Amino acid sequence: HFACSGKPLDAEILTKADVRFTPLPAVGLTGNPMQWIGFVKRYKQSEAIARRIIEEYNVGVVVSMGGYVSAPVVSAAAKRKIIVLLVNLDAVAGKANRRMAKRADRVFSVFDKPGLGVSFARIGFPLRRAATPGSIPGSIPGSIPGSGAGSGAGTPGGMEEARRRLGLEPATPTLLITGASQGAQTLNKLMIELAHKPLWNGWQILHLAGEGNTEGLIQTYQQHGLKAKVLPFLDEMGLAWGAADVAISRCGAGSAAEVLANGVPTIFLPYPYHKDQHQRHNVAPMEAAGGCVILTDLIEPGANAAAVEPVLTELMAYADRRKLMRDALAKLQQPNGAEQLAEAVMGILGK
Repeated sequence: HFACSGKPLDAEILTKADVRFTPLPAVGLTGNPMQWIGFVKRYKQSEAIARRIIEEYNVGVVVSMGGYVSAPVVSAAAKRKIIVLLVNLDAVAGKANRRMAKRADRVFSVFDKPGLGVSFARIGFPLRRAATPGSIPGSIPGSIPGSGAGSGAGTPGGMEEARRRLGLEPATPTLLITGASQGAQTLNKLMIELAHKPLWNGWQILHLAGEGNTEGLIQTYQQHGLKAKVLPFLDEMGLAWGAADVAISRCGAGSAAEVLANGVPTIFLPYPYHKDQHQRHNVAPMEAAGGCVILTDLIEPGANAAAVEPVLTELMAYADRRKLMRDALAKLQQPNGAEQLAEAVMGILGK
């Protein structure tokens, strides 16, 4: 049973996945004292809902994937001596995770030194099947590019099949733009700025723009005669990554893990408003290995375009450079942490 946020997208994803879920009214804690009363009220409401879920379903284990929605659920579980597993997904643990780590019975982390303040076990990032190369027909489920497993993504046949399923031209090189499930306004504005640049000859664009952001982008691409498919969101992200020769992306934990698993040469622009810049830390190992490029999101579209254009032009022009980046990512790839986490849960339950 999933306890999720009240965002409509969470309900949409979990409904499609055909799993039981309950939205919680919890919100994140900001630095604005005027919002603290509302935060406390919603936290207590969420904890009460979590308590009812625990009682109704006779919950034996709570797995926290981190963040503000998890906190009241962990609190409800800890008060009833329910076993809690915390999974830290970011290179720099946030406040909620650091606090929950002290109440958890077991802690897992995708990164080596997240600053949790407790001992933990390392696991790979838990990825949905639909976000992996195995989601493309003809590839081996769970396989990764460059692994020797014969995966479809990252190979010409796999890329063409992914593009075909997305309604793109199968043989045309493809640039993917994604700001994760919510979209990213600065990336959308960046692409509007780049649309008139002379770098699109022989390329097409797959742009995941976020809800309510597609119309202006579609008009811009059409105005400049570009081959582009613009979607608000795509659940089958394995197809998007599988179709891409190059990507421009945010680098939240999920996006970073999907890039690594699918081996896509990527220009990352970390979310610019995080004080700890944890998104940059998420992909620093990929940059050190030569598998990605990290640029600062300068927010202003013209400044971003000036920084991104030369890097993007080089990646689009030189297939050898892209291959070197794919090979570098392949050396960093890890097993899917979902299986490791499932084994831990089943072990606790004695199954």
